[in-house]
Amino acid sequence: MLYKRDIERLYKNFLSSTTTYNLFLEVHKDSILSKRDVKNLLFRYFPSILKFQNLLWIVYNYKSYKKLLKESCIPSRILSIFLKFLEENNLIKLSKEGKNLTSDIQVNFSLPLPSISVINWRNILRNFSEIRDKFFRNFKLKHAYEQHYCTNVSSIKRIKIIYSNSYLFDTTIGILGDDDLLSISFYLLISQLESEVLQKQETTEKISKIVNKIYVFDIDEELIYLIEKVISNHESFKLEVFDLCSRIPKRFKNKLEIFSFDADFLCFFDAAIKMIKKIAGIRGYISLNPIIYSENYYKYMRKLFENGFVIHKYYKGFNLYPILHPIPQIIKKGNKFVIKHRQDPRQIINEDELRYLRELLKSSYAFSSDLMIVELL
Repeated sequence: MLYKRDIERLYKNFLSSTTTYNLFLEVHKDSILSKRDVKNLLFRYFPSILKFQNLLWIVYNYKSYKKLLKESCIPSRILSIFLKFLEENNLIKLSKEGKNLTSDIQVNFSLPLPSISVINWRNILRNFSEIRDKFFRNFKLKHAYEQHYCTNVSSIKRIKIIYSNSYLFDTTIGILGDDDLLSISFYLLISQLESEVLQKQETTEKISKIVNKIYVFDIDEELIYLIEKVISNHESFKLEVFDLCSRIPKRFKNKLEIFSFDADFLCFFDAAIKMIKKIAGIRGYISLNPIIYSENYYKYMRKLFENGFVIHKYYKGFNLYPILHPIPQIIKKGNKFVIKHRQDPRQIINEDELRYLRELLKSSYAFSSDLMIVELL
């Protein structure tokens, strides 16, 4: 079992050990780099333990060289050094055809968290649907806060993406605005992990909890109250009624290693920048609709790059949002289309609105949003 201190030791050895230097020379036969030069080169691709442990997590989950190459964006030669280092430490066994690595990796280590394939996602989705129906049926979305909630499946899919892309053990997570009830999805995931990990421990080193802390920030007191009724003072969660567009108190700064928010307001990203630790490998999961928020889309991209983030992955149309209100009836007046009962003649709809409303009539969803995974360099 690899615990946090074991991964820290591995990371330090990977950057500076003689074994790694010899592996580098084995791959780069014509290299004239010194041991210090090699350490600096490897640090460029593995600038923090977060990056190192996320790659370990991919190896553990998928046992595939091709998947690791795709997910890491690290050159194959550098990646092969990483894998051979793990093999030298008896953590994996590489498959080869001649001198070339094949895709399959035999994993000889375990981590405190179960792999993604072990999680019962259907059970989490079923429990989430029951909780939303029981506790949030009468909750009224507040348009002043730009509240929308995504489908149950979208919320669980987002947690699944976070779990598969980031090693969550002993991390600090921030949910900035929670009308999609990501906190409930996390609560159900953590509860299942606790039953899998904490209650079945056979190791001498006991694990007290799965994550360090999950902070949930929202301006809506009623929403936080309802979430609190479900979570019931779980020690891993810290709920805060807080306006993310206001000044960030010192107690919230430099805390988060993973963050998630819907990009309704630019100030959410400003808040996230202040709340995260300034460590390479920090990841954010941002939902945004580049059409609905087209005016702010460029500003978001600019803020990302100016603050040292890169886009790690982009999922188009990932989140779906259900229709919450009756679709207005369209009628034709002369050669123009209007919405029935609209008195103001300036409210005649244009062709774009007409196409949008007609699409709504065919669909159960009002709109979708993309999911973007960003990473701090």
